[in-house]
Amino acid sequence: MKYLLKNLAILMFFPLFLVSCDNTTNPIINVESFNITLNRGIGSDIKILTEAIDGKYLFNSLIVFEVNIIDVNYELSEVYYNDNKLELTNNNQYSFYMLDSDVEIRTITKQKDLSDTYIDSIEEFNAVLPKIFKYSDNIVSQEYQISQTDNYGGVSVDSSQGGTRTRYLNNFYEDQFVQRFSDSETDEISGITQRGIINQNNLDYFYEVTDYLNDDSGDSASYIPYQEENIDLNLNVGFGYSYYRDYLTTLFGMMSNNPSGRLVTNFNEESFIDDGNLTLSIRFTVEEDNVVSIQLERDDVLTIENGIVIEDEVTSLVSYMDGANYIYQEASYNFIEGELTEFTGARLDPTEF
Repeated sequence: MKYLLKNLAILMFFPLFLVSCDNTTNPIINVESFNITLNRGIGSDIKILTEAIDGKYLFNSLIVFEVNIIDVNYELSEVYYNDNKLELTNNNQYSFYMLDSDVEIRTITKQKDLSDTYIDSIEEFNAVLPKIFKYSDNIVSQEYQISQTDNYGGVSVDSSQGGTRTRYLNNFYEDQFVQRFSDSETDEISGITQRGIINQNNLDYFYEVTDYLNDDSGDSASYIPYQEENIDLNLNVGFGYSYYRDYLTTLFGMMSNNPSGRLVTNFNEESFIDDGNLTLSIRFTVEEDNVVSIQLERDDVLTIENGIVIEDEVTSLVSYMDGANYIYQEASYNFIEGELTEFTGARLDPTEF
């Protein structure tokens, strides 16, 4: 009986509400809104086409977004909003109704199948070096941050180095850096590396001198014979020359010493673009008795504008003894264009080190 009386009371009130609604404002309904974050797979870009309100999206509103592949070496594999998988489309557009919680839009990409048309020898690498070097034009400085894990026999050591490398007029280069071991700021070590040309006994040499500002035990100087055609190889701070100097020379040495090794890449002379994103992937493997004795892996995700690399995101691995010992590295580089200037700081004398 109480249940019936309650329902009757509701019915009696409802007509009163209808009669009085002409003289009152409509009730305000608060619709909650939520955030959308983007998780882009390598080589892909996501653009939300639905307009946000104060950076958020209304619950149950239609969300339309676009997915584009911006790296020719990758293809789209899957698209999700949170854990909900969307069917791939032909027009690159996707949609869903906004959930009553924050949403992550995520794309998963996969690298296109590698084929024999890609570079697989030192000779083919040498043929494309001019295009790689071209990516360094007009670069005067390089800002970088490198983190590294060294693992030997199960013992790992983490370290990092960040700094700025600058090329100056009159064949001079300086790298101001900070090294850190572990996460403690007390373990920071600052230093300077300079490169230039010096004459000794009527012969010219390229020199490199490193000065650790608070610890002389690591200071060093080295020399190699001067050759004019190698000026950029030693002093240029753009992507192409850094890539060659810091990685390709190591790769070529490994290949020469291990002729049975297998090189696989994802690029050839037609891959180098003037604008957009390009991923350069390299895999070199040496097997002995069905065990991987040496493994080199490196991926460079390049941002290119007007034929110049301005950003590089790197992951690399050097592994020995089937992974028992390895060096894993992640790095980011920003390359700045401009005009070379005179160096006005203090020059280190390599003969004193």
